[in-house]
Amino acid sequence: MGKNSRERHKAKRKAAAAGQGRRAAATGQDDPLGRYGASGVPTQRQLADQIIDQAMFARQHDDAAEFDHCLSLLAAGPGGAAGLQVVNRALLTYLLPRSR
Repeated sequence: MGKNSRERHKAKRKAAAAGQGRRAAATGQDDPLGRYGASGVPTQRQLADQIIDQAMFARQHDDAAEFDHCLSLLAAGPGGAAGLQVVNRALLTYLLPRSR
């Protein structure tokens, strides 16, 4: 195999690898850390955790209006039919002690 042939094959492999990386990033696969330009949209669980944290902050600072708003968001469930299950899991995780 000549030098030109090796370089041509190397360029093809490099282009194929770059194409696979772009496809994986576009579909959100193989990117658990979000390094390839993920959309940054929080998951239902992350959204529920944020609302719970906001509700607890409002409760500690006697902000009844904000606390009621958070409760209504949690009661509705963050997006989709599985939202209430997500909220229930998030609340259970929040309430359980982290170490025994």
